[in-house]
Amino acid sequence: MIRNIKQHNDLDLITLMSGTKQEEELAFSELYDRYESMLRAYIITIVRDEVLTEDLVQETFISFYNTIKKGNDFPNVPGFLIKVARNLCLNNKRKENRNTPLGDYDIAADSSSGYENKELLELIIMSTEFLKDKYRRAFMLKEFEGMKYREIAEIESIAIPTAKIRVMRARKMIISTLKPYIKDISK
Repeated sequence: MIRNIKQHNDLDLITLMSGTKQEEELAFSELYDRYESMLRAYIITIVRDEVLTEDLVQETFISFYNTIKKGNDFPNVPGFLIKVARNLCLNNKRKENRNTPLGDYDIAADSSSGYENKELLELIIMSTEFLKDKYRRAFMLKEFEGMKYREIAEIESIAIPTAKIRVMRARKMIISTLKPYIKDISK
């Protein structure tokens, strides 16, 4: 069962974590590998600090591990991880009450996409700085993490229509911010 650890779904991996120490380590390591970059991208959009992001990613996985060890069910592992990360980020923001600029976001544009597309992607990411946190989080989850509105609603503890509205408003605000640039490209 351990040989093809990457082929197991999340629930199988969680079940394996109650097995031998070796199974537990392999299963948790696989879950970490699957979701670490997603969490990092999400957290950096909220806290805007790379060092703090690293700490919060680790805290999120520690909380996840402890919750698994208590025997709780996980129908949606990425949703649970994002929810824990969101709460940790919000708690941290309340404590420090600071507003630093958005750090480098891992831009997923490959070299074949062209300079203009990469530049536009960078501008979109930078324009998210002007959004309120609730709109930025919903937009990033939808557009960069590819989550469904249902998942966004669950993570943000809001209704599905509210999730749709937040993403739509974020898109409109970003388009409004980027209108001058888009006009230059189309000439």
